[in-house]
Amino acid sequence: MQEINYIGEHLAPGRLGQFFLVLAFCAAALAAVAYYFATFRKHLAEEALTWKKIGRVAFIVKAISIFSAIGIMFFMMINKYYEYEYVWSHVADYLPFRYLFPAFWEGQQGSFLLWIFWHTILGFVLLRWAKSWETSTLAVLSAVQVVLISMILGVYLLPEFRLGVTPFNLLRESEGMSNLPIFSNANYLSMIEGKGLNPLLQNYWMIIHPPTLFLGFASVTIPFCFAIAGFWEKRYTEWLKPVLPWALFSGAILGTGIVMGGAWAYEALSFGGYWAWDPVENASLVPWLILIGGIHTNLVARSTKHSIKGTFIFYALSFIFILYSTFLTRSGILGDSSVHAFTEMGLEWQLVILIALFTVLPGILYVLHHRSVPTPEKEESMTSREFWMFIGSLVLLFSAGLITFTTSLPVLNKLMDVYGTIVGQDVSSWHKASPADPISHYNKYQVWIAFFIGMLTGITQFLIYRGSNWPAKKRTFYKNTLFNLALSAVVSFMVNQWIKADTYGYILLLFSAVFAIVSNLQYLVTVLKFKWKASASIFSHVGFGLMVLGVLASGINKTYISNNEFAMRGIFSENDERLQTNVYLIKGEPLYMGGFLATYVSDTMIDHERTYRIKFDRLNEEKQEVQESFELTPFLTYNAEKTEMVNPNPSTKRYLDRDIFSHITAAPSRHISLAAAREEDDSLKYQTHNFRIGETKEIGGIAFNFERVIVSPVHKEYVAEDGDLAYGAEIVVWDSVTAPQSLFPVLAIKQQKYIYSYFDASNKLGVRIRITEEGLNKVYPDEQSLSYETYRQKLGDSFYFDDHKITIAGFDKDPVHPSYIAKEGDIAVAVRLEITTPDGFQALAKPIFLIRDNRTYMIRDYLPNLGLTLRFSSIDPNTEELELMVAKNNISDMEFPVEIALDAPRDDYIVLAAIEFPGINLFWIGTTLMMLGMLMGMWRKIRLPKRI
Repeated sequence: MQEINYIGEHLAPGRLGQFFLVLAFCAAALAAVAYYFATFRKHLAEEALTWKKIGRVAFIVKAISIFSAIGIMFFMMINKYYEYEYVWSHVADYLPFRYLFPAFWEGQQGSFLLWIFWHTILGFVLLRWAKSWETSTLAVLSAVQVVLISMILGVYLLPEFRLGVTPFNLLRESEGMSNLPIFSNANYLSMIEGKGLNPLLQNYWMIIHPPTLFLGFASVTIPFCFAIAGFWEKRYTEWLKPVLPWALFSGAILGTGIVMGGAWAYEALSFGGYWAWDPVENASLVPWLILIGGIHTNLVARSTKHSIKGTFIFYALSFIFILYSTFLTRSGILGDSSVHAFTEMGLEWQLVILIALFTVLPGILYVLHHRSVPTPEKEESMTSREFWMFIGSLVLLFSAGLITFTTSLPVLNKLMDVYGTIVGQDVSSWHKASPADPISHYNKYQVWIAFFIGMLTGITQFLIYRGSNWPAKKRTFYKNTLFNLALSAVVSFMVNQWIKADTYGYILLLFSAVFAIVSNLQYLVTVLKFKWKASASIFSHVGFGLMVLGVLASGINKTYISNNEFAMRGIFSENDERLQTNVYLIKGEPLYMGGFLATYVSDTMIDHERTYRIKFDRLNEEKQEVQESFELTPFLTYNAEKTEMVNPNPSTKRYLDRDIFSHITAAPSRHISLAAAREEDDSLKYQTHNFRIGETKEIGGIAFNFERVIVSPVHKEYVAEDGDLAYGAEIVVWDSVTAPQSLFPVLAIKQQKYIYSYFDASNKLGVRIRITEEGLNKVYPDEQSLSYETYRQKLGDSFYFDDHKITIAGFDKDPVHPSYIAKEGDIAVAVRLEITTPDGFQALAKPIFLIRDNRTYMIRDYLPNLGLTLRFSSIDPNTEELELMVAKNNISDMEFPVEIALDAPRDDYIVLAAIEFPGINLFWIGTTLMMLGMLMGMWRKIRLPKRI
């Protein structure tokens, strides 16, 4: 087969990027080996130092390689090198620069690179400050990076076995694409466009949320590295001190990433909330819960030497579940059950090996060393702080286990299928379905988890490590606890007048949240004496209580203000749940709902978004006076081709004590998808009627007047482009009770082959009108049907054609014409012809004379309403005479077919859902305080390493 020399491909960046990936893989492997021997041979100082230097150099080479590969990726994306599959899959010409970042980490390879990037940054921190822990921790971290880099290596070890999928793969060589006919064309790049970024991700949260989340993922590795290093080097207690700041940092950053994901969901998705117990959300939450449990056992272990093994297990599990979340997200096993999941990339078994490898490693270390871990002879006292902190950690672990079980049902079903294949049995009846209502399912159990955590955070603060001097302290403890319980009961009763919790589970949860806040604030005042530097745990525990109150307030008190059951009867059926949660708004017509007058003002299509302006007027109780007015702008996002709506995006009015959240739940078919609009239009019974210009006809009790033909038509759905051939019409419609209304249907031919018909409608009359291609042929007649007269004139001369005075007014050396697209080397000039009709009407025509590739062309100009076609055929440089050709095409005597449908559905409405979330800011404030508390704790452990 003859080799094709492709035009316009840029192969050097891809080859260089692939080289850096291979170099990074080799350097990471060398760093892992070198740091391993530097640790293993520590008793031989000189040899260990040599291995350590090799490890450092290898790690730096790996870092430079990763940074270079990322830089090349961005270079290719910025320059739109669509010959690369990754660029083609995630970038498009229309994509704003700021969204190149989400486009980078939208795909699996980019997100792996982001993860590896953060590992590298954290590795440099270890290299600089880990001191005696450098070799062992970086040996583990480098081993992790070897496996992660292998996921994007794209190297064939055997003909049928590829290690990873590279982001530098050419589109024409990618799986499933190489045999497409387009790649037999050497100039295929001129024929393709990028697919672009998923519209759901075109949100500013997607610029900051994934990097934060992946920094959290990467940071969880560091406590894991210290845990492995501590047991590996038999430094069973020493590792507890340096690991704690890392664990606190990881808890804060991973938690922040998760909360940012909730903020993105609240602002970009339309389910009405910030947490939907999505499988991938759960997969990120589980390692965070386990990590928080590990932080608490770490504090216990540092203070009492209890729970050292527990801390090892918690930190190991948090990392293992990060890997498991990666498997769930990237293996494709979740299918369409999560909006966060990546598409399948064929890495399932590599991901399984990744999890197995780093599950077996800590497992072996634990088995080999657990008997050597020092353990206090005396068990924890039930009156000690460490006992209840450990119980709290177990509660968090139990919570993580419950979430993991339900989230993993697709995995368990898959394992059953594998078992069935092995034994030759159909086990499909064993499959467990995911909960139909995941929010209710998870809330049912997690309410009690949160209750216990809230109570423990309030009680444990007043206990002392090792239960020291309990007989002397117990009176104070009981007094503080009883006081806090009593005060919390009073405060809870008052708060519940607002929240209105009506089940004992929610009432107890409310009480525990208030108890956590009251107890920790009392501890801050009476014990810490407002020593803010020592109050990190206070911030986190109070934040937890506020978060729970926010969840309860915004959940239980969530109110649909888009409610007017009386007005909606007949629009929605009795069994339609939208009857009490949605309203049908007609453009320009106010509707009362939930204390507001809501008015659908307008909608505007810009780029890939259709934005709706909805005015809200809050009325007083008598519904006579407007107390407040504001506008919300929910919008629909469309796919790259603008042919289908892919996501309704909410708009929110924020107050200090509540939010009003709105989104579009239904819209006319032409706002939803091109296919739906065509299907609806095809279902209408159009009848063709012929009109002369100015003619009026009555059809079905409605008058139609064909007012005029329009050569440069304007339509809300039509975007004019160079090369279009289009016409429109103004048709006035009215009946005995409805005032005249002008409709402007348009028909256009794009790229000389695609026909687009844009109807216009009167929603009041239930009329829809469109014009036909036959009319286009009359407006722009075929050359053979025209009879031209030729005139030779000079600049400034005037002549008459059919009583029309035509004056040669000048030239235009940069002509613009619907049928002319300029090319390099063109010599094009238009003559400006001013035309005056017998009744004084003036018009301007600009026919073009073009020389291209040594050939001459004439591009005619049309004045359909005057019935004139004009050509500029030549110019004599010696005499300065122009040859002009003019033909008459009298459309006033012609009939134009108009297709009219009666009883057409409205297309000027929306269905709106508007929800009030009281107290939602308590959730955001609470989660912020939780993360801030962990960062404060991290800073305190770094600055005051000897303090617990």
